[in-house]
Amino acid sequence: MKKFLSLLLTLVLSSTALADFTDVSWENIYKDAILNLQQKQVVQGYKDGSFGYERDISRAEILKILVESKRNLDPSFTPDLEAFKQACFNDVSSSDWFSKYVCYAKDAGLVSGFAGNMFKPNQSVTTAEALKMAMRNFDLEYPETTKWYKGMVLAAAEKNIIPIDTEYFHFNFKRGQMADLITRIENVQKGTLDSYLGDLKDYRVTYDTLRNQDMVYNEVVTDCKAPYILRMLNQTAFYFQNDAQACLTIVRVYNNSLDDVMPEMGLKKYKTADYYTVFYKTNISDTLLVNSLLESVVNYSDSNSSNFDTLANQADYRSRVGTFYVNFPSAYKKFNVVEYPLYTSVNDLTKGMSLLEKQAINRLHAIDKFE
Repeated sequence: MKKFLSLLLTLVLSSTALADFTDVSWENIYKDAILNLQQKQVVQGYKDGSFGYERDISRAEILKILVESKRNLDPSFTPDLEAFKQACFNDVSSSDWFSKYVCYAKDAGLVSGFAGNMFKPNQSVTTAEALKMAMRNFDLEYPETTKWYKGMVLAAAEKNIIPIDTEYFHFNFKRGQMADLITRIENVQKGTLDSYLGDLKDYRVTYDTLRNQDMVYNEVVTDCKAPYILRMLNQTAFYFQNDAQACLTIVRVYNNSLDDVMPEMGLKKYKTADYYTVFYKTNISDTLLVNSLLESVVNYSDSNSSNFDTLANQADYRSRVGTFYVNFPSAYKKFNVVEYPLYTSVNDLTKGMSLLEKQAINRLHAIDKFE
């Protein structure tokens, strides 16, 4: 189960990294997919040593990775990419590193560009765009529909190639998701998808989950993760970077919602506060150690200090919601953190956009959700 324990929101980087990437360690949900692409020399990462799995992937980047992945998968796929070093769009020069991939993709019908013969190579790719490019690149068929991405998403969902943390058609696609998408497609074509997915094979992102922005990964239960609980305050998972690969998740639930905490979730009660109850889940068998870790968490509601914010800012970790901070024992200072539920709001997506761009994305959101 540990191969599926983390997602996009790792907040503290570890020195125990996979395949020399500083931001890909044992608990990362993408680690096998990233290693797959690295071993095939399809990706190299960034100068700072990171893979950048949380980063949005650009239109130029994804085309390069898709084309190189297909060359690795299909020996008969041998395009003369050097012949495509052209100025095939007004914003693509023959000297650009990505020109051969972009111009090949244009010639092959993977992309068509924007008004004014523009490609926008540095623009982030949305989930729908990434699926379209990938399915066309790997010759996966999908029906044409009035809404350009509906038939494609339905076909992708049927094959179960959509990364489990994908939430919405028009949210930006991440580099980690890209690695998983390509690796899923490779395994579909080899007939080994269930083996690659392991415990996640029974979870599937669909057109409806994307339309309603339901994060399927919130339903997954692992050694240190419970499913999303309605009206819970928050769920925070700590993944310690040590040889034992220890993990601890702390879940806070409103006292009037305790009926939603089911035995099969594997949660243990830690304490009851004034309006909420704290549960935990861990793979650590040493009870004294678990209690020590739990006692290292200082909640705002039960803090006697008048300078909570100052202490929280100096702590090993301060929660994203600002309600607690942590100072773990010395042997557990290195850890990654994920706070659930995972979601991206439309407001988060539209930061930095022009008014017209915001109107367009909100219109798409309204159509998808209510039509």
